Amino acid sequence: MKPGSRRSAIATGAVAAGLLASAARAAELSYGVEVGVGQTDNVTRVEEDPQNETIASVAAQLRLDHESKRLRANVTTYLEYLDYLDNTYEAELVGNLVGNAVVDIVEDRFTWTVDETFGQTTQNQLAPSTPDNRENVNYVSTGPDFTFSLGARNKLLLNGRFADVSYESSELGNQRLSGALAFRRDLSDATNVSMNVTTEQVAFDDHVLGVDYDNNEAFLNYSLDAARTTLSADGGVAEIKSDGETNSSWLGRLELTRRASPALTVGLELGHDFSDAGSSFVDLQASQPGSTDPVPVQQTTLPFENTYGTVFGRFSRNRTSLELRAGYYDEGYDALPLYDRKRTTFEFSVERSLNAALSALVSADYSHQDYDSLDYQFSDLTAKFEVHWKVGRSTVVSFDYHYLTRNDDANATDYSSNEVWVHFGYLVGAGAASGTAP
Repeated sequence: MKPGSRRSAIATGAVAAGLLASAARAAELSYGVEVGVGQTDNVTRVEEDPQNETIASVAAQLRLDHESKRLRANVTTYLEYLDYLDNTYEAELVGNLVGNAVVDIVEDRFTWTVDETFGQTTQNQLAPSTPDNRENVNYVSTGPDFTFSLGARNKLLLNGRFADVSYESSELGNQRLSGALAFRRDLSDATNVSMNVTTEQVAFDDHVLGVDYDNNEAFLNYSLDAARTTLSADGGVAEIKSDGETNSSWLGRLELTRRASPALTVGLELGHDFSDAGSSFVDLQASQPGSTDPVPVQQTTLPFENTYGTVFGRFSRNRTSLELRAGYYDEGYDALPLYDRKRTTFEFSVERSLNAALSALVSADYSHQDYDSLDYQFSDLTAKFEVHWKVGRSTVVSFDYHYLTRNDDANATDYSSNEVWVHFGYLVGAGAASGTAP
């Protein structure tokens, strides 16, 4: 195991361990363990002289959705320990955990929140993802939320958060102190408008590599939460303050989800604001709960101007589930334009229950990254075909084939790789139905 991964693993388990005592009353709970063995023909992901490798794995998964009078909690995690039997790499821990717990201390007035996000990032975005080019990252935040009623329809909302971001290898660790103040008016049972002011102070452990800064926002929000439609729209201004300098820009965010039919849900997210590696890590991990893939976050202490847009559709009916997602991300680094990049993504997956015991999954993830200042671009594709066989009430055997490839315009990091896996799992709860990770 890499140095520091044990610390991250312990931190990752904190939320899950603290909530298991409530699992007996959870609305939804699934968990399981898996063992497996895999073979790859290109473990180092290079174009010339690829190396074969046999990999043994042990994995654990948990999904918890709990709601009681005083506690609301959601945890999704899939952690896998990989041992490279031919010693190409040291053993490593991969996977992620996305957890949230809200304790209601004074009903409708005072709550305490804990958020935990654990996963991996690639250290060098220009190189393929290998055990030598990824590391564990852990983001934990906690703090209070206060609600003050000002009449029948008006509320004053106040919250504060302390967050710690730790990295397994990189000297990018930091602490964050943030607060938010909002005045909200309820227009109806389903709609409200609010005026919001937020501030976040980011302080780095290593003040040579990272310069501390503040991220401030002021915006108006309109929210709708109806039976089939949810909508949130922000509009305002944002600024980054660092070393006496201020970089300001407009702020806009739109999130829309529409349940078009009992089987079909569509949605989109559009936005322009300031972000950084820590916030981007949390957002990207939240979009892939239960995944073992590292998220493509650039390892830098610099904040960036963030423009993004995603659209998605999910269809689930009878024995078939289908999901499509497309995204566009534009990151602009005022202090160091060499990091400027545009990223385009397409994701597709379809799962079909063939009968009561067999199910199949086909998926493809494509991403294209373009670094304007470096005049360099590359594309990655991961395609998967998996068959899950439920041989008992809680016992599942899966057979997986994965194809991975990269193409770049300079032919510097091109590669292709084939992987085959066999997994044996004991799964209890919702996950046992398909034999897949949460």
